[in-house]
Amino acid sequence: MIYLLLLIVIPLLLAITWVIKVRPAIGADSRPSGVDPEGPPIGSPPVLGTVSSNSPVSENDSLVISGNFSDPDTSDTFTLDVRWGNGDRDIYEYTSGTTGFSETHQYRDDNPSGTSSDQYTINISLTDSSGLIDTDTITITVNNVAPTLASVVITPSINENGTATLSGDIVDPSSADTFSLGVIWGDGNVNTINYPAGTTSFSLNHQYRDDNPSGTAADEYTISLTITDDDGGSSNDSTSITVNNVAPVVQAGADQQALIFEVLSFNGSFTDPGSLDTHTIEWNFGDGTPVVSGSLTPSHTFTRKGVYTVTLTVRDDDNGVGVDTLEVTIDAFILQLPMAYR
Repeated sequence: MIYLLLLIVIPLLLAITWVIKVRPAIGADSRPSGVDPEGPPIGSPPVLGTVSSNSPVSENDSLVISGNFSDPDTSDTFTLDVRWGNGDRDIYEYTSGTTGFSETHQYRDDNPSGTSSDQYTINISLTDSSGLIDTDTITITVNNVAPTLASVVITPSINENGTATLSGDIVDPSSADTFSLGVIWGDGNVNTINYPAGTTSFSLNHQYRDDNPSGTAADEYTISLTITDDDGGSSNDSTSITVNNVAPVVQAGADQQALIFEVLSFNGSFTDPGSLDTHTIEWNFGDGTPVVSGSLTPSHTFTRKGVYTVTLTVRDDDNGVGVDTLEVTIDAFILQLPMAYR
């Protein structure tokens, strides 16, 4: 009985052992004997061909990279991982049978600042659905584009001591650039104003205290502007303004009445918006005596009876003239005789 049982059991055990050794279980790795089932994928990786680009490009333009690839396993799908060199990363998926790619990326600026162009290294990794990888790198150049000024205007004409408004647009393809605007106002004053990234316009006020040079009723000033971005790109523009002289406004004072040989004091005044103007002052007392210059508060004695027109004239260094008059009535002495002689 035992002998018959052994005849049945032993062949059955041998058959089970053969199945385990020869045929892998369902879902098991079908690698050849001796290959680690947890090791790297088996097969031939995809092969990247030459990768090209439209470099160099200008900031804010789009770079195009393109290339072809092959894979012996025609059923594989693909993942393209692109690190653009400026901190950006994109991943693209392709179906089986794909043999090439063409992808775009926008470089908003050339970094770091202070350079007219910068190079970026692009790292490219192509992985097939079997987990096999091929890589490549290319270097591209992004050029800075200098900013420009447009629609620059200023208040066309103002009076001395008035304030003009200068405005315009800043044009730069890079939305990441910062700017410095230098303005030479033409009157000896210079300003530099810094603007953050994204600035597209400006507006500035400036006071012209005088029209220079002296001796003119109006003068034209040329305003020169220079816009510079953080990469050193710059451009210039200019405009002009006319500054008009304003004549002084004069007050000679109130009319007066006195006797002959009485000393009269005068108190004139004037205003002039040109705070840098110089002035000459003249009094004409209307009695034929010489003109008195240099003082707003002279004294004068009239020696004859009558009504005199006194004129105060103030002239600025740009030939602007202000005039005002007053009347002085001069009476004769009235002699009071003693009662005994009346």
